[in-house]
Amino acid sequence: MTMTWSEQIKTRRHELQLTQTAVASRIGITTNYLARLENAHDHPSSGLQAQIDRTLKDWSDLSPLTVQVDYLRVRFPTNKADHIIKDLCWIDKDFINYKDWGRYGYADQYQLGDITILTSTPTQKLGILLEMHGSGCRQFESMLIAHGMV
Repeated sequence: MTMTWSEQIKTRRHELQLTQTAVASRIGITTNYLARLENAHDHPSSGLQAQIDRTLKDWSDLSPLTVQVDYLRVRFPTNKADHIIKDLCWIDKDFINYKDWGRYGYADQYQLGDITILTSTPTQKLGILLEMHGSGCRQFESMLIAHGMV
């Protein structure tokens, strides 16, 4: 008798002696949803099904590889500093320091820790330069987490 996909993943999880919580956490779904999949109460998309199959096939107790950016410099072809500060970096302009001098040919800058937003005048046509390094990247990462982006 051939096992269904739901039975196969449940059997494989038991062979690996894994909890539903461990598998669901690794995949990025809830434990409840994994239980519903294992009991054939729900059916995953083909992409999620492939991800579950890969995860259980290649399971390792080693921590997954993570990457952290320690330096970032991005130029935006706009002079709308408020947009970059508020909508991209999620920084309240009341909490960022303004300096009337810049670097790299930019006119002025806004700074919060190691996050720097350099601005140019419309005639300079340099746009906005966002630069982060070290703890600035961790600050930005914290903002992404706080806004549910990670």
